[in-house]
Amino acid sequence: MPWNCKPRFLPFIFLIVLISGSLKLSAQVDNYILYDSIAWQRGEEGTLKFEFNASPYFRNTEYFNTIELGRTLLGYQLQPQLSLALSGRVKLSGGIFVRRDFGSPEAFTDIQPTFSLKARQGDFSLIFGNLEGALSHRLPEPVYDINRYIEHRQEQGIQLKYENERSFVDLFIDWTRAINRQSNDQEKFTVGLNLKHQLLDPYKNYRLIPSAFVVGSHKGGQIGTNSDPVIMQWNMGSGLRYEQGSKTSYGFVEFQYLLYSNPDQPVGFIPNTGSGFLGNLGMRLNHFTLSANIWEGNDFRSATGTPIYAAQSIDNANVYESKRKLVFFRFMYEKALMKSPVLASFRFEPVMDLNQDILDYSYSLYLVYRGEFKLKK
Repeated sequence: MPWNCKPRFLPFIFLIVLISGSLKLSAQVDNYILYDSIAWQRGEEGTLKFEFNASPYFRNTEYFNTIELGRTLLGYQLQPQLSLALSGRVKLSGGIFVRRDFGSPEAFTDIQPTFSLKARQGDFSLIFGNLEGALSHRLPEPVYDINRYIEHRQEQGIQLKYENERSFVDLFIDWTRAINRQSNDQEKFTVGLNLKHQLLDPYKNYRLIPSAFVVGSHKGGQIGTNSDPVIMQWNMGSGLRYEQGSKTSYGFVEFQYLLYSNPDQPVGFIPNTGSGFLGNLGMRLNHFTLSANIWEGNDFRSATGTPIYAAQSIDNANVYESKRKLVFFRFMYEKALMKSPVLASFRFEPVMDLNQDILDYSYSLYLVYRGEFKLKK
């Protein structure tokens, strides 16, 4: 059941400010355990490996607000594959991805082949095929759904990245649906660009990181028999983040301003533009992370975002809330499971809906195992 309450969030935020002021502040952990990366070491040229990725998940959202109703995702993902480092700069990998939701009448919720070719030169890399996608794009939740790790983890297309200790640039296209001349559907793809660069680091304890991003979601195509209008929705934004501290004891403060635009939608009851403000304040002590997030949206929407941030209900298109005001409190604990190679991430996330005067919450458990075994050199 929802926790009906009058919003009283200021004491909680004050407590977080007070505690974080007594700490050295550093880099935000976020979803790093859930990032996917195609990696190999120098000197592995000609090495054939068997790689195995297992990811059990349990995410339950006890949401009773009118924008997003709660649900449960419980199951596992498996991805066995073979990989071959053709050189220090090129790697091929291919296998199969399987997802099983417990209780589903189908044997598998999703099953598909995977293939990736990754070429790298210095800090640049080019990926063709299955991308380093989903949460690995490091985009904010209002424009990239946290549930994509479960429901759309395997992105396929082309990706160009530039990444080192100070910079992160990710340009990608995720081709979701292709059509032919007889298709009665629309082609769909998502294109995105995320930029982050660290400006301030005199003692490796202080960081100032500006960021900017743009994400476009397309539905259309010139061929096929579908007569629905072509739609291209855009989200873009910029932010500034300050971090301070060591790798195991740190805090951060961040502000992001986000925009929404759907120029193909006629202006009517539902506006075709919107905006949002996201403020984050948090800290980490060893394996424990505590943060507070404030969201204020004005006619904000996103085709790929986490639904609870949007103005329009994902469950009932007739429900529209022009202004959204939310406060999240996030409690995360991340550690290797019982001294094993399995990484565990547990999260408890209450969220106050200030317009509806209710307190919803969610909790999640993610387990991640990534193993590789050399077959031939």
